[in-house]
Amino acid sequence: IAIGVPALIFFFSIFRVIPAGQVGVKVLFGQVEPMPLREGLNVLWNPLYEIVTMDTRVLKHTARYDAASKDLQAVHVDMVLNYRVVPERAPEVYKSIGLGYSSIIIDPGAQEILKANTATHNAAEILLKRPLIKNEVQQALTAYLIKYGIEMKEAALANIRFDPNYEKAIEAKQIEEQKAEQKRYELIQ
Repeated sequence: IAIGVPALIFFFSIFRVIPAGQVGVKVLFGQVEPMPLREGLNVLWNPLYEIVTMDTRVLKHTARYDAASKDLQAVHVDMVLNYRVVPERAPEVYKSIGLGYSSIIIDPGAQEILKANTATHNAAEILLKRPLIKNEVQQALTAYLIKYGIEMKEAALANIRFDPNYEKAIEAKQIEEQKAEQKRYELIQ
């Protein structure tokens, strides 16, 4: 059976396949439809729709953020964020933010939340309270991102560093404390 070219074009413009782990956002002449297309085979009765696919799988975002401690020491944190777009809210995310939501929403939010959190701790206690800080940052970032249709799965503080001069001062202080402890031990002997 011979099928003409116009029939094939019509056939493929009505049926759209959305890959696993993604949703389709229907756009008609610049207007975004509020209901996303789910993964699998979808039937579009209007072949004029443009379909924008958005990934709803968990994605990884790694960035280095600079903040300050309560005692005004510079803190440099490598943060790893696992997040995903909420499938039902993908059209809203596309319409209000676009596909660059990582740099538009996630980076500024993570930076601001980390700054607010580290500012409540002295530099000396930041490393000791790392699990607490991680949980506070994760909870605040989860609440912030869900407003924009992005679900935070996990936040990790991969590396926490201070300015080299401060790190050298801490190291020198520890060496002096160890020397003093050694002197006490020798006196006791």
